[in-house]
Amino acid sequence: MGKAFVHWAVKNKALFHTISHPDVSRHADEKLRKALRAFALTIGESVERAQDAGWRENDDKDTLFRYAIATVRGIAFNATDDLYISVFGKTTKPTIDKLIDAIVPIEET
Repeated sequence: MGKAFVHWAVKNKALFHTISHPDVSRHADEKLRKALRAFALTIGESVERAQDAGWRENDDKDTLFRYAIATVRGIAFNATDDLYISVFGKTTKPTIDKLIDAIVPIEET
């Protein structure tokens, strides 16, 4: 899910920056809040499944939840920010995938 989000943000940079504008949060209606709560539930369940599989199983779930969201959003912002791109270069798909895998390592079984 994190990979898909960052790849989407890179492909839709203008839209990503538009919906990330602080005014969107300030004027969020109940429909948007409901969608964000559903998203949060999905992320929380993903953190729990990852912990059940052995990933950081003794760490606080709320901390891991916030870590996952903040890190993925940070990657998306850095990968779409013209200043960061001008200094560090474009963030490639393989690099995005490696960054997301570093957040929650998924082992193929």
